[in-house]
Amino acid sequence: MPSRVLDRKRPWQIATGGGFVWASGEAPLGTDWEALLAPLTTVPRENGSQELLETARWLEQHLRAAGWEVTQHWYTAYPYEQRILGLLLLAGGLFYAMCIWRRRFGTAALVAIFLPLIVIAQVDLRIPLTWFAPFPQPNVVARWPNPDAREVLVFSAHFDTKTDLFDHVTRAPILVFSVPAAFLMFAVAAGSYVAQQAGNLSVGRLALARILGWVGAAYSVLLAAAFSGGMLLGRRSPGALDDGAACATLLRLAYQLREEPPKNVEVNLVFFSGEEVAAQGSAALLRRWKPDEQGRTVKVINLDPWGASAALRVLGSERGFLRGNTPSPEVVALLDEAHRQIGAGPIETVPLVGLTDAWMWLQHGYPAATVFSSMPPFILPRSLHSGDDHRMRVDRPSLDFSVKFLDTVVRVLDRDAMAVPDEAPLAPRSSRVRAPQEIPQATREPGQGRSTVFSEFAQGALAQPGSPSGPAGARESLG
Repeated sequence: MPSRVLDRKRPWQIATGGGFVWASGEAPLGTDWEALLAPLTTVPRENGSQELLETARWLEQHLRAAGWEVTQHWYTAYPYEQRILGLLLLAGGLFYAMCIWRRRFGTAALVAIFLPLIVIAQVDLRIPLTWFAPFPQPNVVARWPNPDAREVLVFSAHFDTKTDLFDHVTRAPILVFSVPAAFLMFAVAAGSYVAQQAGNLSVGRLALARILGWVGAAYSVLLAAAFSGGMLLGRRSPGALDDGAACATLLRLAYQLREEPPKNVEVNLVFFSGEEVAAQGSAALLRRWKPDEQGRTVKVINLDPWGASAALRVLGSERGFLRGNTPSPEVVALLDEAHRQIGAGPIETVPLVGLTDAWMWLQHGYPAATVFSSMPPFILPRSLHSGDDHRMRVDRPSLDFSVKFLDTVVRVLDRDAMAVPDEAPLAPRSSRVRAPQEIPQATREPGQGRSTVFSEFAQGALAQPGSPSGPAGARESLG
């Protein structure tokens, strides 16, 4: 349904009857979590939708209000790629079983090769399966220009959403076993073909091949449900934890950095669309855009998912089906130091595999890492990509903690850049030892909010007195 603004005098208002939750822009958002979260945690923002475009405009509007230089980078997205991929896997699996049943083992072996190839083509090689259904949509990039900066720090998150039949925890074993399942399907078909050509295809071998053929078909049904099952659900995900809360956090950080901008670091905030369709948005942006043209060092911190708790973790691996990357040690060390500085102890890197926008940053050679908000016992929060990922699951005090954490990351890097002479290369972070008192405290007092999961270490960190950020020297607007 087309979005609409109900009352331009209010920061935000909920439209009933399928309308859009919106912020008018005439009242400054500032640090009001409810106003920041409303458009980003209540309404689905699926790729190819009007709501996604409205959200991009809303982000641009309020980043400009915070004084940032903002650009929308448009690209051609293919919103239905993974839905069509699931249907192709289903059709291929059923055709494979039929070939096995009819003793067309050679054809079945070719199908077993073809099925993983279409996944690789779509995810890793980015060959569009739905070239006939393109949709232009933007990424949003905000810069606080600093020509004197020695380093560039990029924070990224995604504002698009997706609804699936299974959440990440349920879907993980289905995807993990897809590779051995493909090998097994090929081995059964190829082995049966060789036996058939040799004239020794026994009754027992034929029965086993047919059983495994139908097992392969059943597995293709599971894959189709994982990739395409969300089409059948009427209740769509509003993407609160994945990844609306992260976008709201970056907006609040934008207002906070405006009050006390770093002197030696240029900060970029990147809001991606297309993440939920195999990171199409970040892939398109990084083909044409660079966060720095002056040869400065760039570091990237990606937030996804966010807001479930103050227990932050680093994702241990980013990969598609062919290529994978581990997080940058330099970025992880920066995160770890900032985490310790606010009294939260070392930040843990967990042995999980994901496909987030950090994968694209790493593929293009940028030092990057994904930080996420964990939720025991499955580490990742449950019910992502579902209608249950709604705004009531966002832990507001944890957001206050996360803003303090990200602000401290900026201050740590700002101090490091200031301490290094122009002609001297920056030593590896892991080789340098720093005293905790050297880092400024948070520039804002934590806000009030409802706490659902808020760890003791985070409460202790927020309880520390912060130094207020005065308006002296603050820049109100740019370009």
